[in-house]
Amino acid sequence: MTAITASVRCDGVALIYITIMGVLMVSSRRTVSRVWPIYKFLLAVFLAVQFLVCLGFPKGACISYPWIENSRISKNLRQWLYLPDYDEQILSGLLIADLLQLLVVCLQSAVFSIESNPDLMANYGGGDNKDIVEEVEANKPIPCEDFTIQQNKTIEVLKFLIFEHMFWVTMAIIFITGATRINIFSLFYVIAVFCFMWFGKEFFLKPLRSLLKMWNLLTGYCVFVIFCKVALQLVGCVYVKDLVENGQCWLVQTFGVNCLLANAKKPANLELKCYVEKDDSGMAWDVVCLVFLLLQRRIYSSHYFRHVVDTIQAQNGLVSKGAELINRIMIREVNKQNALEKKVLIHIKEQMKALKKKQASLKKDFKEPEEHFQAIRAGDYYLFEEDVTNRPTTSKKLTTLDIGVDKKILDHPNPLQVIHTAHDQDMETSVASYEKALQGSKADAQNVTAAEAAEGTQEDAEPPTIGKLRTFLNFLCTIWYSIIDWMIRTCNNLSRNYRLVAKKLSVDLIQEKRKIVSSKLPSIEPSTTTLRQEPVLVQHVSVEIDPPVSQFSDHYISLDDLEKEDDEEMAAQYASNKDRLTRLVMAIGLLMASQSEMLCYLFMILDQMIYGSLLSLPLPLMVFLWGMLSVPRPSKTFWVTVITYIEAIVVCKYLFQFGFFPWNDNIIHNSPFYPPRIIGIEKKSYYANMDIALLLALFLHRSILRKYGLWRDSADISADLELAQTQETAEIIIDTDPSRMDIEEVDKDASTKMGQGLSYVLGPFTKFFKQVTESSYNATTDVYAPMFFCDFILFLVLVFGFSSFGPAATSGDGDVATYIQDNKIPVPFIVMLILQFIFIVIDRALFLRKNVLGKFIFQILLVIAIHIWMFFLLPLITERSFFNNRAAQLWYFVKCIYFGLSAYQIRCGYPTRILGNFLTKSYGIVNMVLFKGFLAIPFLLELRSLMDWMWTDSTLAIGNWLQMEDIYANIFVLKCWREIEKAYPQERSIKKNPIVKYISGGILLVVIIFIIWFPLVFFSFFNAVFISNPPTEATLSIDIGGYQPLFRTTALGENVRTLTDAEFNSLKSFYSRDRSAYSVISGYSASDITLVQFDGNSLSVWGINPPSKAKLSKDLSDDSSTNSLMMNMEVKFTREPDKSLPTELSGLFSIDLRKNDYKAARHGFASMINGTSKNSVVIPKFFPRFLRLASQSKAIVLNQLGKSIGHSNITMELEGTTKGVLDEWWNVNELLYGGSVFQLKPVSDIKSVDKASFITFNDKKAPESLSFLSSYGIIGLYVTFVVVVGRLLRVSITNQYLTIMFRELPDVNKVLQLTLDIYLVREMKEFHLEEDLYAMLVFLYRSPDTMIKETRQTVRIGTIKKKDEDKKKD
Repeated sequence: MTAITASVRCDGVALIYITIMGVLMVSSRRTVSRVWPIYKFLLAVFLAVQFLVCLGFPKGACISYPWIENSRISKNLRQWLYLPDYDEQILSGLLIADLLQLLVVCLQSAVFSIESNPDLMANYGGGDNKDIVEEVEANKPIPCEDFTIQQNKTIEVLKFLIFEHMFWVTMAIIFITGATRINIFSLFYVIAVFCFMWFGKEFFLKPLRSLLKMWNLLTGYCVFVIFCKVALQLVGCVYVKDLVENGQCWLVQTFGVNCLLANAKKPANLELKCYVEKDDSGMAWDVVCLVFLLLQRRIYSSHYFRHVVDTIQAQNGLVSKGAELINRIMIREVNKQNALEKKVLIHIKEQMKALKKKQASLKKDFKEPEEHFQAIRAGDYYLFEEDVTNRPTTSKKLTTLDIGVDKKILDHPNPLQVIHTAHDQDMETSVASYEKALQGSKADAQNVTAAEAAEGTQEDAEPPTIGKLRTFLNFLCTIWYSIIDWMIRTCNNLSRNYRLVAKKLSVDLIQEKRKIVSSKLPSIEPSTTTLRQEPVLVQHVSVEIDPPVSQFSDHYISLDDLEKEDDEEMAAQYASNKDRLTRLVMAIGLLMASQSEMLCYLFMILDQMIYGSLLSLPLPLMVFLWGMLSVPRPSKTFWVTVITYIEAIVVCKYLFQFGFFPWNDNIIHNSPFYPPRIIGIEKKSYYANMDIALLLALFLHRSILRKYGLWRDSADISADLELAQTQETAEIIIDTDPSRMDIEEVDKDASTKMGQGLSYVLGPFTKFFKQVTESSYNATTDVYAPMFFCDFILFLVLVFGFSSFGPAATSGDGDVATYIQDNKIPVPFIVMLILQFIFIVIDRALFLRKNVLGKFIFQILLVIAIHIWMFFLLPLITERSFFNNRAAQLWYFVKCIYFGLSAYQIRCGYPTRILGNFLTKSYGIVNMVLFKGFLAIPFLLELRSLMDWMWTDSTLAIGNWLQMEDIYANIFVLKCWREIEKAYPQERSIKKNPIVKYISGGILLVVIIFIIWFPLVFFSFFNAVFISNPPTEATLSIDIGGYQPLFRTTALGENVRTLTDAEFNSLKSFYSRDRSAYSVISGYSASDITLVQFDGNSLSVWGINPPSKAKLSKDLSDDSSTNSLMMNMEVKFTREPDKSLPTELSGLFSIDLRKNDYKAARHGFASMINGTSKNSVVIPKFFPRFLRLASQSKAIVLNQLGKSIGHSNITMELEGTTKGVLDEWWNVNELLYGGSVFQLKPVSDIKSVDKASFITFNDKKAPESLSFLSSYGIIGLYVTFVVVVGRLLRVSITNQYLTIMFRELPDVNKVLQLTLDIYLVREMKEFHLEEDLYAMLVFLYRSPDTMIKETRQTVRIGTIKKKDEDKKKD
């Protein structure tokens, strides 16, 4: 409470309080209890005096305070000294904090009085505050019950959370106290947190006296910080201006000097001269930090905490067992994998030898083929005959179909099977079958059946509506339960090894803690407390450990027994059908604990993605080039290096957040290579958030490693692995299987080779290199599929986010679609795609060659190259920082996933048996759909087959290879169908559900009808989809013969506009009685018709020279000439660019002036040119008014609309000046029959306007998304769409009888097994066997009777869940 009062007041009185508190804290409790009355009296006196100070002298007394007249004592100083003032009243509300402090001190005084009186203490039930250091050092028994092993009550759970995890909460509070403010005091908070978190829970194992001393130092530092901050209020409120003016701003920023007094007046414009981080919380975080430090100090002084210490000691005693179990499980998986494949190979060899020996005994002249092509066609019937007499009857043959199949997984229906059963049968059958599947014995199943019968009798008495509703609700609950059970099984399978170790260690923990407790028993003195407590502990422990003691009493632990117990426990949990959510939470927790290493790697990658600096760059390099490549796991050195480096980064960033550095000037710098930014020391509000999250994950992972005994150095890990391998070897030798003995010898030889050839200087590097490339402690794996998927995602990111990768000057915001539309492909884009494709090819080659060394070198080079490109070259090209480039961040994150998978592949090694396609690892509907999609992609199958043939050792030629790949693809699809039929069976004699027929058949029917009528519908209703395509510009020119054009003009803007509704209606009304004309107009809307009006004044002068002018005049006046003299009008319309339509359309309209109809016009032109006349010339029926702008490049004359008014008449006249010859121009006027082009009246009503008008009817155009269809036309679309698609559909549904014998194979297991055997012997370099097995495969397809024999189906009984009435019928 004293600290709270000091943080509220922040004045001189608070400084006195903090000083007294510091003196009392360093004193013993006995001394404090003695001086407590004096302390209480002093507080009471202080409170009374301060109250009088707040009252002050009345103003009427005319008494002047001496500090008011003193100019050196400013108003802020008077506030800090809590001196009265007539002008500004001091804050009397601060006395409330003093009153509360005095109240708490009085309550503590009552506690001291109770402790000093033995009689009161005996009746007090709240315990005492005695020091337990002497009891702990004397190793006396703990006088309270243990809560760390099992928590059955809520109070025990709370105890466990407080005493076990309050340390981490306190560390978090201290770190927040330090990291939220930038000053020298907070820096030491951060350093202190790092020091204590470095110890972790090992800090609890220190002697209690030393532990309390260290904690008291941290608490004392917190009190010292509060004291300094209160004292610095004098500087911050009174003398800060003088410091800043004297150039001591760095000192103010270093100590984070702020003025927190409520009534203090801060100097103006001080922040502009010396910016200091604002501390809105004041000293609140320091007070909270002190509270948690004192609370944790009290936890250390509690007997309950001694149980936590004993538990940690017991866990440390079991770390060797945890490491032993994990290493043995890992080595056992390796041995099992090798032994399994060796058994299959031995079985194939023995089978082929027996078949050939039998054939040789039947035919004495039998000879082995010596040529390859004879061998692959030497198949015969004897290869498919089995020797029944020598075939074992007790054990099942091991085939390649068994490799990679986990047969210990409980066979429970998944959610899809539950839904399928309800669809195929009914919901009641689905619910009942799922409940029966969860039971582990026949008795449970019978109980369920009896319960169902009882429920059935109850439901018979219920109304049908209620029964259906109850059934539906039960079905929904069953689906929900099946989803949760599926998630639990998935999590348990992923964390199986860690779960086994955790269960075993939890049992051994009780035994170990029992030993620790028993070691304290000799020092127990006869007392009521100890005698009462000992039976409780012994009884509690015996209940927990008695059942498994007999089984795990020996030092050697049987992994088979552990797995058997785990399977039985899982089966019992599923059968109990209870606590699903609890089990799901526990399964997810175990999964996260088992994958805590991946969480650390993820945070290290995110750290680099968020900051993108040189300081964080080593983190991903350490992940991909050290941590993930360490065999079998990263050593203690790796994690210590990472933790130390992160702590150094945080401290470094913290130091450079101070405002006195020149680059922290609050000026925005956009350059991606701004030095503080690229280094990682730029001042930010979130400068270390990700670093702190990473540190928490690292410390969490460290605690898990210590718990399981995996916090070991590299040498210790190697020794542990050798010991575990020795134990597993002893178990393998007990097994008489010769193949497993061979595997053991191979592993032993491999382990002895790891220590050879090491030099003194390069010893650690050489050892690490050999451990990575020649590992024998990890089971081989195949992660090529997810690696290829990552490469595919990278392709997509490059394609759709190229603007984030291309040069800033050329890429802009355009995407690839824009470049393709413009038929331009940027060079950087194609370079990136080709490089990505080359990386995929190299990865595939390394995978097929199983070249771990090459993969290791490729990983190192690629990791370094990608990081140089992403964080140096790419920002230079794009002129954007990495953390501001979202597409680049996404690309980098996916690439990091690829690097992680690649490192995992290197660490585990390539599998012995590499199947041709990663999509064929399992047989289900998802794999089948993906595989068919793979086959449908052009050139992908050919590329993959060619690469596989090139980089796989085989005797087959490319033609035989492709033939076998085709066979395998067909058999795989059939296998998927058979597995789907097995998983979702259908009862006989049941008609197809009408809903299914209407859905599937209806969709196909709609698709076919759509294909047939699509072209007609598309072009019939194009108005609803197509958009208007009016002209935007028009040009008009008039000339006579081949002479210089008379008239030129252009229509733009307002002179080219669409018709209004009134104009459109006027046009329709005029042609309403003309059916042909009206039908043309009705096909368009007002927005599709454009009025183009050309100005009557020519835009250019008539630039004809005098000789040409004289010759033109002569031709016009010559009546005897028989040569035609054409007068031409050419009009050009320009539309918006479109790929399928011409941009420019033109129309040419001509008249022959030699004709009698135009004789007057010809003579008029001659007189006007000669200068003998200035009258305008009338040219009748010169051009059509209505034009159609269609898809052709020529404007079409609408003769239907021209019947009523004919062609337009114009007048032309020559204008000019007397200055010269080349200053003449022509004017054109149109003669309208009415007021405008839309008011058509009789011929007698003629009006001349200085414009020439055209009305264009514009055909609509398809939008860009449909332009490729509209460009074909109706006939073209029918040919390419209907005929082609119809032909493909006809081919797919006809002539199926030709492939029945290959598509309707009842059981393809033997054929599939034969193809997988070929893959296996090929990978084992048994090329002789490869030829023989391929000969079997070829003969199998040549011989229909053999195919029928080998694919004969096995009838399945009991897979259909029938209804009760169906069972009665049967």
